[in-house]
Amino acid sequence: MFNNNFAYNVLRQVCDKEGRYIILDLEVGELILTICNIYTPNKDDPFFFQNVSEQMLMFRCEEIILGGDFNLVMDVTMD
Repeated sequence: MFNNNFAYNVLRQVCDKEGRYIILDLEVGELILTICNIYTPNKDDPFFFQNVSEQMLMFRCEEIILGGDFNLVMDVTMD
């Protein structure tokens, strides 16, 4: 995820059992960053998003860097 020369310290980490998300609190110099990477299920699963949201609330930062594959489309008929 990071260049080998990037200095950081993992303060906290949560991963789900199915490998669908990882949330990290990282110490980078004097900054604390919360990073969340998700790979959502291919089906509509509100419980998944609720679970990820609840997990993110337990981390330090008010601002979270969120990325990943949301498996969402703008127009279902075109996809």
